Order: sequence, then C-alpha cells, then structure tokens
Amino acid sequence: MISFRENGLRSFLCLSRREGDAAATVEAALQKSLAVPLQDFYNRPRKEFRAQLVRIGFRLFADAAIEGEAREDIAAALDLAAEAIEALHTGSLIVDDIEDQSEWRRGAPTLHLRYGMPTALNAGNWLYFHAFQKLKSIMFTGADATARKLLLYDLTENILREAHCGQAIDVGTDMAELSPRDCIEISRASLELKSGALMALALGLGAIIAGVNEDKLKRIVARGLDFGVSLQMFDDLGNARVDQPTPKHLEDLRLRRPSFLWWHCSEEISDELPAFNEAVGALPCTKRLADFFDRTALLQTGFQRAQDFQTRALLNFENELQPQAEAFRELKAVAERVTHAYNRT
Repeated sequence: MISFRENGLRSFLCLSRREGDAAATVEAALQKSLAVPLQDFYNRPRKEFRAQLVRIGFRLFADAAIEGEAREDIAAALDLAAEAIEALHTGSLIVDDIEDQSEWRRGAPTLHLRYGMPTALNAGNWLYFHAFQKLKSIMFTGADATARKLLLYDLTENILREAHCGQAIDVGTDMAELSPRDCIEISRASLELKSGALMALALGLGAIIAGVNEDKLKRIVARGLDFGVSLQMFDDLGNARVDQPTPKHLEDLRLRRPSFLWWHCSEEISDELPAFNEAVGALPCTKRLADFFDRTALLQTGFQRAQDFQTRALLNFENELQPQAEAFRELKAVAERVTHAYNRT
C-alpha cells in the first residue's frame, strides 16, 4: 500500500494543519482516491526499463570523476532518479490510456475504467509532480552541487514539455488525412517528442549523476533521443502484427495516430499510402491490412529499416560520446533484447 506518511506527504498543507482524527479522515480520503489506484497500477507486472537506462546512463559516463561523492550517496541518487523516471512514465501511460480510450494495461483494466476517468486523470497528473519531489530529494555535494541539481530540473522540465507537445500531435492528428511528406514529418516528430525524449531523459539523468557537464549532456540527450526513436520503431512494428494480437494490438493504426508504419510507408512506398489508409480504415477487420502487409512486405522492410536506424544511432552514440565500454555493451544488449522481442518474422 502506498502510504502518504511513508512518502513524506504528511507535510502537505491539508494534512499538516490537522491532527488526530481530522488528519486521519483527510488521509483516508487521499488513500482511497489517489494512493489505492496508484498502488494498483504499480503492483502490476512492469519492466522498469527506463529505470534501468538511468543506471546505464550513469555507468556510461562514470569516468566524469565526481569528487567528494560517497558511494552510498550516488546509489541513493540513482534510486531516486529511477523512481522519478518511472513515475513520469507511469503517469503518461495513465493519461495516454484515457486519451486513447484503452481498455487494458499491464494485465488488468485501465485505471480510468476501474476507478473512473476523473480519479485516473488526477492520479496520472499527480505522478508528474511526484517525480519532481523525487528529484528534489537527490543530494549532491561538491562545488558544482547546485548546478547539477539545476540540470536535473531543467532537463526533466524540458523533456516533459516536449512529451506533451508530442502527445498534442498524437491526439490532434488524423494520419489518414495527410500527404506522404506530412506523414513522414508528423510521425518522426511524434516518435522523437514522446518515446525518444523519455529515453533520452533516462540516460541524461544518469549522466548528470555521473557528473557530466552541460555541453556533454546536450550531446547525450541528442544521441539518446535517436536511440529511443529506434526502440519505438520496433514497438510500433510489433504492435502491428496482425498474427500476434496483444492488448494494444493495432491501437495506433485504429485511432489513426502517428507511428513508424506511416513514416515508413510514406517514405519507401508512397504510392501505396492510399491503399494503406483504406486497409487501416477497415479495422477492426484485419484481413485487408494483412493482405496489404503480405503484398508490400511493409513489416519486413520496416524491421530492417528500424535495425539499420538503431545501428547508426548506436554507432553515432559511441563515436561521439566515447562511453565506458562495458556500460555501452549493456546498452547494446538492451537494444538487442528489444529487437528480438519484436522482430519475429
């Protein structure tokens, strides 16, 4: 059970001004409408993939020589940053499910179906602020402690704004109405602003804890964004497999939301875009889409293109940033696991 006392939230004004039964009454209301739904969601199976990237981001650049930082302080900072990125990701999933009218998430009904849309929306939004509380709890020492703390805040705030711009594009764009050129630009922007940006944030938080300077951080974020885009390419392709249905099966296509499939189709076989749109328009019946995929080999060529994009992204990351070799192998192993999970042609 998520406890407001355990999470240091007794300092909230509504609770700090009350004692005894009065405080217990208010706290019980908060537990019911905030803590219980969030505990439900957090208890579901999850990969904590972005938390893993925070720690990899630290190890990639741990040669930045942090003087005066105790090992236990670094471990605590990484734990807090990992919790922050997972809170941001979890909040975004809850809100995405509302906007996409999704019914299933992590093996159970979506939060807005189980607890109602107002409760779910508030809980998802609360997690964004909870993430900043986690970052606030990170303690740095040394002459650059204040500057590093500010980097954490600035990077997270910038990425959150970018991600919300990406979501605005998603919910406000009907991909079936766009020209091939616009399909490419809109889909690429969506992948960069949402998935790419959050992956870049995870690596960037770890790098800040490792002690990188602001100039190098900008380059890490840029290369981390490309890496994140490559992972989303595989995710989009995997969710389009008509022969392997999942709870999120064909959701982006059915809602005509930006995805790598529109990008790839528009750039590689643009003359087939009208036929692709017609096949998507026939959903939930998948026969026309399956026939389209068989005729054009869009998924097979898409997987190859995603692999090529990822290979270039990792090569650029290594050549430009000169990361620690062992940690970079960890990053490549993560990429390979994602590739193998989706590329089962």
